[in-house]
Amino acid sequence: MQAVKVIGIVAVVIGAGLLSAGLAAVGALAVAIKHASEDMRNWERWNDNDDRGA
Repeated sequence: MQAVKVIGIVAVVIGAGLLSAGLAAVGALAVAIKHASEDMRNWERWNDNDDRGA
């Protein structure tokens, strides 16, 4: 019975680690998209190709 308890605890720890890694990856992706979008806006502005009228 002790082995089942240890396996359960290990599974929870691994699951929490995977969840944290997944959330970190999603956050990093969101930051990358935001920066790419900002770079594109700057590029359009610098090249007089901004079609948003701003």
